Formats: sequence, structure tokens, C-alpha cells
Amino acid sequence: MYKTNLKIEIIPRSLKIRIKRNSTNFMIFEIDLSTLIYSDQLIQLTLLMNSSLIYGLGEQQANLLRNNKWNKITLFSSDQAPEEQKNLYGVQPFYMVMENDGYSHGIMFLNSNAMEFIIQPYPAITFRSIGGIIDFFLFTGPSPPDVIRQATHFIGRPFMVPYWSLGFHLSRFGYNTLDSMNQTLNRNLALDIPIDVHWSDIDAMEASKDFTYDKKRFRLLPDYIKYLRSLGMRYISIIDAAIMYSPSPSQSVLDDSGYLPFTQGVSSDIFIKNAYNKLFVGRVWPGLTVWPDFFNPSVLKYWGDQFERFETQDEIVLDGVWLDMNEPANFVDGSIVGCDSKNLLNYPPYPMSVNGRNLNYRTICMDSRHNISTHYNLHSLYGLQQSKITHEAIMQRLNVGKRPFIITRSNYLGLGQYAGHWSGDVWSTYQDMALTIPSMINYNLYGIPMTGSDICGFNGNTTSELCTRWHQLGAFYPFSRNHNTDDSYDQDPAAFLNSFPDLVSSTRTIFKIRYSMLPYLYTLFYLANSRGDTVIRALFFEFPIDVNTYSNDKQFLWGSCLMITPVLDRNTFAVKAYFPGGFGNWYDFYNGTNANNLRFGGTKFLEKNYMVLDAPLTKINLHVKAGCIMPLQEPALNTHLSLKNPYWLLIALNKLGEAEGVLYIDDGETLDHTVSPSSLGPYDMLHFKARNQTLRSWILKFDYLPVPNEESSLLISNVTLMGIPRKPKLVQFDSAENIIKRSSYRLDFTYNPLTQVLYIDKVTIVMKYAFVMHWIY
Repeated sequence: MYKTNLKIEIIPRSLKIRIKRNSTNFMIFEIDLSTLIYSDQLIQLTLLMNSSLIYGLGEQQANLLRNNKWNKITLFSSDQAPEEQKNLYGVQPFYMVMENDGYSHGIMFLNSNAMEFIIQPYPAITFRSIGGIIDFFLFTGPSPPDVIRQATHFIGRPFMVPYWSLGFHLSRFGYNTLDSMNQTLNRNLALDIPIDVHWSDIDAMEASKDFTYDKKRFRLLPDYIKYLRSLGMRYISIIDAAIMYSPSPSQSVLDDSGYLPFTQGVSSDIFIKNAYNKLFVGRVWPGLTVWPDFFNPSVLKYWGDQFERFETQDEIVLDGVWLDMNEPANFVDGSIVGCDSKNLLNYPPYPMSVNGRNLNYRTICMDSRHNISTHYNLHSLYGLQQSKITHEAIMQRLNVGKRPFIITRSNYLGLGQYAGHWSGDVWSTYQDMALTIPSMINYNLYGIPMTGSDICGFNGNTTSELCTRWHQLGAFYPFSRNHNTDDSYDQDPAAFLNSFPDLVSSTRTIFKIRYSMLPYLYTLFYLANSRGDTVIRALFFEFPIDVNTYSNDKQFLWGSCLMITPVLDRNTFAVKAYFPGGFGNWYDFYNGTNANNLRFGGTKFLEKNYMVLDAPLTKINLHVKAGCIMPLQEPALNTHLSLKNPYWLLIALNKLGEAEGVLYIDDGETLDHTVSPSSLGPYDMLHFKARNQTLRSWILKFDYLPVPNEESSLLISNVTLMGIPRKPKLVQFDSAENIIKRSSYRLDFTYNPLTQVLYIDKVTIVMKYAFVMHWIY
């Protein structure tokens, strides 16, 4: 339980209730119950607030800090390509508020019906729903990270990702043939572009039908999957929510000669019904379609059977699943004959508009029936429930003992337990690219850290400059995938070799940097899974009393240690950056120079803590926060290979000469590691701390080795220290039990007096044993 530190005031002779924070007397909200509307198809409640600093309420493509000028936000799952101020695929009725003194709180509305939030300049926020109940929760923080830890404790901690999923993903709607798919992969590998996962879209299916592949155009797909695995890579296929409607010619007798996902679904009685208890039929990619009712108790076996048959009969062994069109999307409004216009579920008394349309627009009729309720009540939960069932089916029937990896489009509160999310059909524009940053930050607020956007954009044709900048930014998406539509140009990195070779070299460089940082990123995901930390963070998460960070969504953090400052505009070769905590608080990742010293090297210094940084087309600016130790690793062409390489420590000393960090290591895929923090399988947890010219390691737990009985399988070969004021006389290593079998010895080192960086790159430290390293002036 969390200490609330709140006081509740009931205003005399009124129906007003006021919640305040004891320590600051800050009013979190006030409710006037005399204004409450509570009816069967309309609920309305207004919270008076004391801050206009509001974040969250997704999914929308918008700036991070919410506009409070009578801003109406509709939440209802919708197959809507991202456009500003339109409601999109996900429903996340959660917002966070920054108070005074850097304190924060969050409020979650647990309601699954179509809803609206109106943010007003009073400040106030009005919640309106066309059904369900009033069920909202307050998370009191007081810090922003505390709020998210409390919220994810309630809705479920994020799933632990497989290590390979943090590599680069290559995809395309429009490969059309396996030869095209193979050629795209090989031309990128030939250019030394790191890749871990190759994806296929519906064009690899037989007539766009789930759980099939085209036996002509993709005839050798099973062999291609084996080829990927021989390289240490993985394969993921798309699964749309709708199943092709395929009755037998008699329309009554169903047997196994038809499309099995349909015939088996009918025999198991697991499809959504219309208001007359008949199959609800709409239209999606394969033509006439029906939808599994993922709330039906029998659907788990049915869904698992489809994956099992796909694997055993078709030999398509999936490493992950891509759930699309699960809002659920429909190419017609309702069924193929429309929706009953007289039914108040299809056309409720309060005509809530979804992007200017009624509720039935391009989805299932609201009066259609699930096992437990009507679609009116369950629509926005459909993607969450499909993700949950898919997660359970994979654990039961596929890759036994391995972590499921699922990416879904539609989502709701609690999805992070089961899946990640990508931001859908973004356009190839600079504006869309820029807005992927607040999207990432927001989904971390919702407890879904495995998130990202299609690098270079999905819709429309990218440009070489835009795609270069987007690969630089996308290298720092947790879910990092290049993907685009079938009517646009190729945009994989190698496609630009002849027209724009700078893109290739820039992408190769930045993704090797990403791969070198995967031990740090993987540790962040462990902390998200075990205690609810965010992976991607807004600057105000680490600097909550700095008001200049509150609206900053042009920069972001990996954890607390790495600040990313991308270029987000065309024909731009310098970028304005904010350095919270002062310039001395940050080091340039590339050369180790303290940012405080950049002002004397020709860099343009602006107002307090702002600076203009050089940003040539081949570079994204990265800065390491003083006081951090980041565990890194020598990169390779994929994670299978990079995990065989030694580690190194990047140490950024603060003004007191101190820094610390942690490293989590396991086998990267075993399910048992992630059941709960108290039942983890073999893993290693190390703590590093630099202080008083000494670097020490502590072994918090060490019972995992990649190769059994080989103590040398986890090595540190390099230590880099930033912020060393002068050249040491010597660097000395002490260890009672290291593989070197020497208790104390001097280390070779180099020192750069201009950047004040100390390089120790000829060491062989076995991480299984605690060690001590000194630098002596």
C-alpha cells in the first residue's frame, strides 16, 4: 500500500468534495456532485483542478502537454490514420498532472464505453461517457515516476521483452514475393546494417486470410524462416482480427474442406453474433468476414489451435505476432446490411462523435453480441482482450517456456502486461516524425514501454533527408521498425545506397550505437517489468521542478542517463537543445566532452541551459547525464552475435566525482524469468559505483552464465571515464578472485586532456566476481 498523504474536505452546505495534499495543501481536485449526470447512456462528472499541466489521455497524435483551451478528446478505438486531434487506435483514459513543487498525481477512469474528456482553462476537466459506471482511481505520487509505478501496480506491470526484440526490425507491406523479401534483407546485411527481425504483411498470405501463406509467391517461406534462424534472426507475421467468412456451398453443412479458421470457429461457436443471434458479417481484406469473440471462454482453445496448425501443418514457426485491424476495423459501416437505425446502442441519445462520424463507422454494429455483453460496452476492450488471449495461446502452444512477443494496434489500460504497441499508419512527414516523440512518452505513462512508430513513415513517399533523420530518431524507439505501405517507394536503408549513400552510413552508425546500448536498454525493461519504471521519459520525469521541461517534447530520455536530441525539421543542420540541471550535468556521448565546455568551442550559447548544437545530416546528438554508469557491449549484426561480445562501462562522473549504475543479464527469452520478481529464474544483477577515485562492483545476484561452467563468458574489456580533471599517475585493479588470478596490478590507459576522458581498454574483468579499480593522481 502507498501512503496517500491526502486530506478530504467536504464543503459545508454543499455537495462539494475537495481532495488536497497534506504536505503542500495543493488541491488535487474538487467535485461538485450537484453537477453529476448519471443515467443509463450518459454519465458526466467535472473535476475542478489547480494545474493546467496535464499529460496523457490517449491515443491521439498531439503535443505532450495537453492544450487546455476547451480541448475535447474522444476516446473510442478507431481505424484512423494518425492526424492531429483525432482519436486513434487506443483508449487510455489516464492522465497525469504536474503540481507545484515538482509533485505529481495521476487519475484513471476505468470505463470501457465511448467517452470524452473536455480540458478547460478554469482549469477543469469534464469526463463524459455514454455507458458503464463511474470508477476512477487516484495515484498520489508524489513524483512522476511514483505515479506510474503506482498505476502499473494497479493495471499490471509491463511484460519482459525478449532481448532480440530490442534489435532493428525490417518490414514492408508490398514485398509481393519471397524473392523480393529475401533481396531486401540481403542487400541490407551486405551493407552491415544490424537486423534482428524480418516481418511479413498480408501480401504474404493466401488471399489475405489469417493463418495462411501464399504457396506460389511465398512457396519457400518455411525454408526462409529457417534461413533467418541460421543467421540468428527471427520472423514475425501479421494476424488481422477478422476471419474470412467461408461457408460450404450449401450454406449449412460445414466440414474441414473449407477455410479451417472459419469452419472451426463456427463449430466452436466463438464468433460475434448480430442482434438476431446470427453470425455478424462485415468486410475486411479477405472479403466477407466474421470476428472471433475474444470474451468467449472457448476462444482460447480455438485461437491456440490456429497457431498450432499454422506451425505444425504449414511449418510457419512464429517468433512473435503482429495484431492489426483489431479496433476492430471494418471496411463497411457495421454489417454488410448496415446497423439497426432504431436501436439506441447504434445511435445513442447523446450522439458522441468519433472523428465526425457515428459509433458504427468502419467497425462492428454496437448492438452486436459478445458472450458477456454487447459490443457497445466492449468495443474499446477488443484489442486488449485479443492481445491477452494471444499471449496465453502462445504460452500454452508455441515456443514453450519462451516469452511471447506481441505488437498490437488497438489497446486499452493494462495492455502492457501482454503486448507492445506501434503508432499505426503515420505519414512520411517531418510533423508526423516529430509527434512520434510524445506518442512514445505517453505510452510509457500508460505502462506500455515497448512502443514505436514506422521509421520513415508508413503512408506516402519519404525523402532521403527525412528518412535519414527518421532512422536516427527511430534507433531510439524501444520498438524500432522500418515499415511502409505497398504503394510507396522502398525505404529500407539499402534502398538509398545509390541515390543517397549518407543515409546508409548514418543508419549503420546509429544502429551500431543502439546495439552497443542494448544492455542498458534491456536493464531498463527489467526495471519496468519488476517495479514499473518508464523506459522512455520526458525530461520533467528526471527534473520535475524545472518548469522549462514541462512542455519539452522535442527531446527525451532513455531511463535517467541518456538524453536524445533529434533533428525534426527539413534542411536543418543545427538543433536547439535544453540541458536540464545545467550544462555541467551532461557529457557528449561521442567524445566525452562535458557540455559546459562546449560554449568555448564555437557552439552558440543561448539563454540559461539552452545551446545550439551542430547536427550534420549524419549525426543525432546524444548526451550522458553526469552521475550515470551505462553498461554497453560491442555491437554486431544481430543480438545473437552481439551477446557473445564483451561489455564495457561508460562512466560519467558528476561534480563530486561520483557515478553509479546497474546491469541486468539473463538468457533473454525464458518465460520463467519474468513471472514475478520473486520467482525469477537464473539471472545476474550487478551494481557499479564510482566514488573517491574508485570504481567498485557489487554482485547482487549471479547465477546465470551463457555457457555453463565458463567463468569467462561475461567479461568487461573496456572502462571509459568522463570528467577526469587531470591525467592519473596510475590506474590500479584489485580483485581477490578474478580470472587474472592476480590480487592487484596496474592497467594501461590513455588520457585526453582536451575532453578529460580516461580510456582503459585493455582489461579482462570477469563480472562474476566483485572488483575494485582505482585511478590515482
